[in-house]
Amino acid sequence: MSSRSLPLALLLLAVLAGSQPARAAGTQAPQASAGGGIRIQCVPGHVLLGKDREAEVRIELEPSATGLELFVSRGELGPLTQVGPGAFRATYVPPRQKLPLVVILSALARGPQGVLDGWTVLPLWGQGEAEVRTRAGAPVTLRVGPETYGPILADARTGIARIPVAVPPGVHEAFFGRKRIHLGVPPQPFVHAIMERRELQADREESVNVRVYVVKPEGGTQRSGSFTFSASRGAVGAPVEVGRGVSVARWTVPPGPAGTLELKGSVPGERRASFGVRVEAVAGPARSFEMRVDREELVASEEARVTVVVSARDGIGNPAKARLRLESERGEGVALTERRPGEYVGVLGITPGFGGRERLELRLLAEGGSAPLLTRTVALRAGTPARVTVEPLQPFLVADGRAEVSWRIAVADRFGNPVPEPWPQAVAADGPPITLVSRETGTYELRYVPPPARVDHLSELNVRVGEALGRGSVSLLHRRSVLLVGPRVGMVTNFADVLAPSAGVRLELWPARPLPDLGLLLDTGYLRLARTGGDAVPGFTGRDEWLDGTLAVALRSSLGRGFEGWVAAGPSLVRVRGSSRLGEGPPLEEAAWVFGAQAVVGVGFPLGPGQPFLEASFRWFDDPALRVLRGALSGVGLHLGYRLEIF
Repeated sequence: MSSRSLPLALLLLAVLAGSQPARAAGTQAPQASAGGGIRIQCVPGHVLLGKDREAEVRIELEPSATGLELFVSRGELGPLTQVGPGAFRATYVPPRQKLPLVVILSALARGPQGVLDGWTVLPLWGQGEAEVRTRAGAPVTLRVGPETYGPILADARTGIARIPVAVPPGVHEAFFGRKRIHLGVPPQPFVHAIMERRELQADREESVNVRVYVVKPEGGTQRSGSFTFSASRGAVGAPVEVGRGVSVARWTVPPGPAGTLELKGSVPGERRASFGVRVEAVAGPARSFEMRVDREELVASEEARVTVVVSARDGIGNPAKARLRLESERGEGVALTERRPGEYVGVLGITPGFGGRERLELRLLAEGGSAPLLTRTVALRAGTPARVTVEPLQPFLVADGRAEVSWRIAVADRFGNPVPEPWPQAVAADGPPITLVSRETGTYELRYVPPPARVDHLSELNVRVGEALGRGSVSLLHRRSVLLVGPRVGMVTNFADVLAPSAGVRLELWPARPLPDLGLLLDTGYLRLARTGGDAVPGFTGRDEWLDGTLAVALRSSLGRGFEGWVAAGPSLVRVRGSSRLGEGPPLEEAAWVFGAQAVVGVGFPLGPGQPFLEASFRWFDDPALRVLRGALSGVGLHLGYRLEIF
């Protein structure tokens, strides 16, 4: 009888179609293992590679635990699903291979007293076909581990028997009777390690526990050996055995660049007892920021915008995560988006009306925060001149050859922003020399002395700034007297029984501003009237006197060729005194104060140092109710006078 071992490729990969070995009567019960507070159970208790597509992983722990994580040394785990208080389920999918091996499943969680852990093993049985050469037609039975396969009759012509077998982990040979047949199964790793944390903060020293699980090739637990470690950064302390087959080592990582860190471990001289784990060193909180802009100056337009790039770094310079927002001091804002790790970008649109600002402050804020993390200013520049405003600083000017007229010139673009350049070019209608002074951005004051005005007229100022034009006008008045005094003499009559001489003097005040043709007249007049009784009352004589004071509002106007006219009206206060005598009798004298009113119209023309004038007046004085004089006096007067200018 002869036999031969099946090569590895043939044993574990060449499976005959439809050849499914039945499970032996001694199939293992579901695997379960309890660690520090977590119980893990796999159903079924082992998986036949190539046939069983998945297994259910059941986890039980105290209901108050949080942060449950499940790990596996080979294969894939589906998401954890909670099915009750402290009870979870997950699906395990084995790797696509035929080689038998032991899978280590472990779990970590956080309980009120600290870390909870648990682990178990799940044997993955390989399957294939063993080929035995013996005498033709002989029955062939193989024993693989605890299972027996066959009998299968050898081929009647060649003497070859092909027997489907299932190989549990840790089994490397089959027995045909007493004959050993090497199955060609390579050694499989029996060490698995996990990190108690998936991430470390890169900008500070961090420590993490590394849990190492060691099992026998067939899946049983064994004591941990002495490990040596090699870390990409930091140092690893000596492992401490916390349970049979479980050791914990402390990995201390100093601050450094963010990225994936790797820890390798092995038992010297045992290549199957090696492992490697990785942990992500992630950047810490953003501590420093740098802001860059695509332009240092913004020109007013409908598309005015600035692109901002912000770099965020943790305490040692690693690109950091941050939720950032950019705002301007005027209230525009935009959330920044991450373009690459630690770099954020945003485009901030700016309203083209700058409101007189020459610089704009950009503020970097943490999302939800109010205090700026960083500020940056950009210059604001107006567009081309589009509007020129020309306004006189006073509505009129008495042009006497000495007074200066002042103008305000404002230059703005089409959004209302003041434009500082170019400077205005101005031409006054009267052609005098011009002084132009900048008062603030886009605003100028223009001054010049117009020549003396012979008559009142409008003077225009034309201003050009680039292609924009502006025009303004101011009233130039010929010089008028401000303070005058004018004596006068004339006659007053009521066109009946009164015809009396009259004299007076007037003080005129004509303010130059704001209405140079509106003034006040303070007028005093004296009127004397003598009366006789005639044939009706022989021997009667009388004398009446009126001394009046009038405050009148006056309005004057230039009539051309030097002539000036005026009208005035106002109330009067009159002292009336009457005296009468009959024959040689004693005189009877009485006096009283009465109110009155007076209106005048006059015209004058320059002659000599002053201005002679002719004036007509209408007077009304109330009844003094004297025994010697009764009745109101109303009449008209005509006077000649001469006005002298005081100022």
